[in-house]
Amino acid sequence: MDIQHDTMPAGRMGEQADQLGAEQVAVRLCQRGDPAGLATLVAIHQARAVRLAALITHDPHLAEDVVAEAFLVAFRRCQRFDTRRPFAPWFHRVVATTALKMLAARHREVSLDGREQMFEADEPADLAQPDAAARLAALEDQAAIRAALTALPAKQRAAVVLKYFAELDEAEIAAALAIPRGTVKSRVFNGLARLRLKLAELRPT
Repeated sequence: MDIQHDTMPAGRMGEQADQLGAEQVAVRLCQRGDPAGLATLVAIHQARAVRLAALITHDPHLAEDVVAEAFLVAFRRCQRFDTRRPFAPWFHRVVATTALKMLAARHREVSLDGREQMFEADEPADLAQPDAAARLAALEDQAAIRAALTALPAKQRAAVVLKYFAELDEAEIAAALAIPRGTVKSRVFNGLARLRLKLAELRPT
C-alpha cells in the first residue's frame, strides 16, 4: 500500500477537472433517470471500484458482480446524492456495503464479535495511530499486503480497506458500514494488529 501525496502536474490537474465536470453532468443525468449518465460513471469509476471490491471480497469474479450491483444501487439512490460533494467517496460506500452483503449471502457469515474481541485494545482512543498507516504504507511488497488482508475477517477487512485504500474518514466508513464510529476504530485497530501478525509470518526475518 503506497499512499503518496506528490505535487500534481498541471496537465493532470486539468484532466481531473475535466473528469469532475463530466462526473457532475453524469450524476445529474442519473438523477433525471437517464442511463447515459450511468454509463459515464461506469467509465470513470469502474476500474477502481473493482479493485476495492476485490480487496474486500478476495474474489475477482464476485468483485465484478459487486460493482455491477453497486452501480445499479447508486443509480436507484442517486436522488439522495448531494451534487456539491465528490461522487467517489459516496460510491465507495455503496461498493463496500454491497460487497459485505454479497459476501454474507454467499458464505452465510456468522457474527465476528467473538473473534474481534481477541484483539480488543484497552484504550480505544489510541486506535488511530499515525505510525500504523506509515508502517503499512512503507511496505513495498504489495502481494504480501493483499495476502495478509485475506486473513482478516470480512468486517475488519472492509474497515481497513475503506480507510487505507479508499481513504475514507471514520465518519464515512461508519456511514458505509452502518456501524458506530467507535466500532470503526475498533475494527481498524484490530485489523491492523492482525495484519502486522500475518505480515510477520509472510515476511520472516
